[in-house]
Amino acid sequence: MRLRMMLYVILLMWLAPGRMVAQFNTDQVMANARNAIYFEDYVLSIQYLNRVISSKPYLSEPYFFRGYAKFKLEDFAGAMDDFKKALEINPYQMDVYRFYGLVNTFTGNYQAAIDEYSKGLEIDPVNIDLLMLRGDAHKMQKQYDEAIADFDRALSKDPKLINIYLERGYSKLSQGDTLGAIQDYSLVIERNPLLVDSYWRRAILYSQMKEYQLALKDYDKAIELRSGETDFYHNRAVVRYQLDDLRGAMADLDKALELEPRNRMALGNRGLLRAEVGDLNRAVEDFSRVLALDPSDMITLFNRALIFNQIGEYRQAISDLNIIAEKYPRFAPVYMSRAAARQQLNDAAGAQRDYNTAMKLEMDNQKASTANAQKSDESDEAGKKKETRSQSDTDISQYDKIAVLDDFDDKDDQGDLDKVKAPETIRGRVQNRELFIDMEPMFALSYYSADTLLNKVRYFDRDVELFNRKAVVPQRMLINNHVVDHESRYYAEMMKRVRLISEDLKQGGHDNQLLFVRAVLYASMQDYTRAMDDLTLLLTMLPNDKLALFLRAHVRYQMVEMIRSMDATATGASDLSVQPSLGVKPAPSAENRKSMERVMDYDLIMNDLNRVIEADPSFSYAYYNRGVLFCAMRDFESGLADFSKAIDLNPALGEAWFNRGLTRIFLKQQNDGVADMSKAGELGVYKAYHVIKRYSSVR
Repeated sequence: MRLRMMLYVILLMWLAPGRMVAQFNTDQVMANARNAIYFEDYVLSIQYLNRVISSKPYLSEPYFFRGYAKFKLEDFAGAMDDFKKALEINPYQMDVYRFYGLVNTFTGNYQAAIDEYSKGLEIDPVNIDLLMLRGDAHKMQKQYDEAIADFDRALSKDPKLINIYLERGYSKLSQGDTLGAIQDYSLVIERNPLLVDSYWRRAILYSQMKEYQLALKDYDKAIELRSGETDFYHNRAVVRYQLDDLRGAMADLDKALELEPRNRMALGNRGLLRAEVGDLNRAVEDFSRVLALDPSDMITLFNRALIFNQIGEYRQAISDLNIIAEKYPRFAPVYMSRAAARQQLNDAAGAQRDYNTAMKLEMDNQKASTANAQKSDESDEAGKKKETRSQSDTDISQYDKIAVLDDFDDKDDQGDLDKVKAPETIRGRVQNRELFIDMEPMFALSYYSADTLLNKVRYFDRDVELFNRKAVVPQRMLINNHVVDHESRYYAEMMKRVRLISEDLKQGGHDNQLLFVRAVLYASMQDYTRAMDDLTLLLTMLPNDKLALFLRAHVRYQMVEMIRSMDATATGASDLSVQPSLGVKPAPSAENRKSMERVMDYDLIMNDLNRVIEADPSFSYAYYNRGVLFCAMRDFESGLADFSKAIDLNPALGEAWFNRGLTRIFLKQQNDGVADMSKAGELGVYKAYHVIKRYSSVR
């Protein structure tokens, strides 16, 4: 009995430290994930959270945070899956309802968002965040009564939440209650005179009510509080234009363009003002800059043509007018302007034809023109206001009107403003970077990895691990598809190792293990010829060696791709084209011979990979590499099957999910492809989020 008790105590002592360490490690990894999210390392945070979920799948918090990270990466379908799982585990997390609803809002599924917020409010009826968000979703659904009711309930719980007054003001305005909206905005200004949104929103309302002095005062205050906002200067320029302060309007447009030189609306409006004050040459410059940014802008093109006529550039005017006449064949002013230009160039017949066409169109449109004139007169009588057009108005007949922004623009919308050239980092919103999207490359064997993603699952294979245990060299051999290049900092180290192995081989004869290590190093150094020599020698002695065959297939593929890229550079070709031979043909051209040779090379690679799979049917990386090869040969269905087999054997193989997703998208299986991309991103292939953003129908 005593012996049994001692054994029991020893067992507890042996187990307890491990259990404590496991708990500590899980907590530490969770803390690392939180920190990564705080610093916007969303891809990295997902890798941490995968480890926690793998260890403790019964916790809801890791699913919530992983869903949040996916939400920030705009993988909305993946985020919804994680939020749903979090609520299945623990339905009492209000934050999950909040973000679950937000995902639906971002994808335009407002009713689903309302349903999620309502579920949360059933549990916590006084949750102000959920009330406010549900009100916003009702507003997006144009259910303004319901929106105002939710905003009122939230304000009854906390009247100090002034942002809710802004949203309620918008809802009131949408119902036609302009005075109610102004009251809400004024209340916000009274309680917090430093909140910019209240000033610019009220300024827009005052402008619509033709209270231009009041609008000007609010824009002045908004600019005082936020001097770097382009739209504020542009809107104030329109107000000053209405007040006949052309000098002030011009100054505001200059400032707007100083802040945003490619702002087409500001350039177009400044061009109109310059034309109005007689600064015609600089007006042409502004119109030309607009057209350089958007050649399809017919309104600006017509305005430039009018200025060309005024400054005597008749041929350029006719060139512009020809384009407009083709686009708008029933727009009379274009024919009248072209008639004037042709008259100046002594083309009397052409001028007469255009003049006759213009007169006929004018007569056809006389009734409509009369009605428009009556409306214009009524407008003039209703109040003193120069006519403007909305930003989105492309009606060519509105060519002479200043453009104004369409109602309320969201000043906090980041959208594609985050788009930057892709640096060598995974931090931030990687989905907004401009990336060249291609398949993930084949897997290889190497002693050095160029994969920069920390905490990514390191890929494992039994035979690779057995080879490492032999300790042929100090480094561990890896299986990865981001090997270092020949210009890396490891190159000198690899050269030194190759030199030492070569000396050992000279002294000790053909050591198969050293020969294989040297082949791996040669392949990493892109010395493919020497790598092939070593592998050929090794395979004469060990013809069915799985790792040697796998490496030789990769080396052969790299050699083919290198030659292919050189051919493409020399000939300008950008893709492989293999045409089947039918019947007797003349002697093939040099280009056809290259294609035939490449097909033969692909056959050799395929043969090696088939032998690897025959030797080890559970080797997922061989199926993956064969899938890449099939896609290179344009056999996408076979490639899809191999990627699927690799995933079945190794569900953590993110690259296989990525390549299968890309193949499915290419084959028009878009939803399935995006679903694969979501899993690939979850597994650390951050390029997947760029593909999701581009192709997802869940927006």
